[in-house]
Amino acid sequence: MLLRALICLVLLIASLAPQPAPAQTGAAQPDVAGSRDPDGIDRYPRSWIVDYRLDDDVRPRNFVMSRVDRIRREMRIEEQLRVDAALESVTYRIPDGVGVDAVEAHFADLFGGDVLFRCAGRSCGRSNDWANQIFEQAVLYGPDANQRYSARQWRDRLVALYVVERGNQRVYAHLDILTPEGPLALEPNALLVRRLSQRGWSVIDGVTPRPDGALDRDAPAVLADVGRRLARLPGRRVLVVCHLGGAGSPEAALAASSACARRAAELIGSSGAAASELVPFGAGPALPRPDAPAARLELVVAGDA
Repeated sequence: MLLRALICLVLLIASLAPQPAPAQTGAAQPDVAGSRDPDGIDRYPRSWIVDYRLDDDVRPRNFVMSRVDRIRREMRIEEQLRVDAALESVTYRIPDGVGVDAVEAHFADLFGGDVLFRCAGRSCGRSNDWANQIFEQAVLYGPDANQRYSARQWRDRLVALYVVERGNQRVYAHLDILTPEGPLALEPNALLVRRLSQRGWSVIDGVTPRPDGALDRDAPAVLADVGRRLARLPGRRVLVVCHLGGAGSPEAALAASSACARRAAELIGSSGAAASELVPFGAGPALPRPDAPAARLELVVAGDA
């Protein structure tokens, strides 16, 4: 009886003793020394930085805008930009229990803007190539089905976002931020086909119609280059739209813009490479766009040819 009473007393005392607090699964950990959030970017809540690199030297950088493939031992990237820029890279560890889609949505809401390319899962290619060849971060390697990638133009920067869930269910988000020394200067119409594929329309860079609908002397070369780029968009019906603003009657502007659109379509087709059906359309002043000049040439994908 005495032994039983002693055992009960010990158990009672143990139950009254303070218990350690349960571990905070997924709680934020300290950031790696010397790191910071890039300017204007809010991290995913409770995430922490596990790697940070800043290279202020403005030099040529590759910005990937397509899936990454490997043929035999050679890596192939269908579309990328070569930009003179500084580079800031940051890798975040995401709290446990948060999926890749939630993390991608967080950054998509933050950046908004112009999505130049996006892929998910196996359509991105091999995670091993993204982790070890593109970003040089082995911690980003996971099952191919668990990856997300997007390339954006944001403010005056180019932003690459890669999110992956590793086999151990840990989620990481990596950002590459390219900042040119001056205003972002891309090769004219470098993003034209990407924008047509992603959103269905794109303003043509480097050509501004005159009030009478005439095109300047540089237009033939620029528009022939546009035709060669459209070779990557075969079998589509593409409107070549000429917009004219300014003074004058709407009737005169419509007539001038119709002539402008016909001439632009001829010049785009002059390369012999355009594999799409080109349909000229004179809009005159009728279709203003707040974020574009009143006088412009624009391509709009209208459907299959």
